[in-house]
Amino acid sequence: MGAFMSSRIIFLMRFFLACLLTTSMACSSEEPVAPEIQGPGAASLLRTAWSQFEAKNYEGALDFFDQALAKEPDSFDAHLGRGWSLLKSSTSISAMEQAKLAFDQALALETADNDAIGGRAAARLSIGGTGIVGAVEDVGVILQNDPAYEFRHGTTFNHIALRLLLAQAQAELGNYDSALLALDGIYVSGIIAENSNTWVVEGLIEGSFGAAVISHLDRVERLWVGGDL
Repeated sequence: MGAFMSSRIIFLMRFFLACLLTTSMACSSEEPVAPEIQGPGAASLLRTAWSQFEAKNYEGALDFFDQALAKEPDSFDAHLGRGWSLLKSSTSISAMEQAKLAFDQALALETADNDAIGGRAAARLSIGGTGIVGAVEDVGVILQNDPAYEFRHGTTFNHIALRLLLAQAQAELGNYDSALLALDGIYVSGIIAENSNTWVVEGLIEGSFGAAVISHLDRVERLWVGGDL
């Protein structure tokens, strides 16, 4: 008799002996069922997701936020992170629409969260159309609530970025006075609508007030991206 058969017989003998001696326990010849292994919970997934997000691995973060949502569909933090991950990782209109939806779902859970409102403002501006007016409204709400706003998961999106976003939106709408007002809150231009002599940006005289504001917007954006603001 082979070694395998011998070990199998010894196992069966021990099994039946246990059945005879332990009358309080129902015995069966079925193999024991292994306990189900549980994956990480939503809280653990969210910690990993935000860690990935802050490391600028936005697609990886999105995957963890989606896993967290599968476990907790009403998680504000997961909807918020999903929106921001989409906003940071994609440029298509459809992705921006998905991001806006995620921010809307987050705001349905926490209606006054500035991070969700700010993310939605950026998505609305990217989508364009009627969303631009919504972006203006969203930025106005945040700056009224917190003039020194800073995104809690990344300091580059702050009150300066919001004012730039507001200026872009107002310029898209043709509201150059309002765009200039937002920009002058970051970097004073000296441009005056009624005085064409002031329509000078970086040594170049612009042909219209609107063109001067657009050039000033471009200058402020470059300064901000370069870390000079």
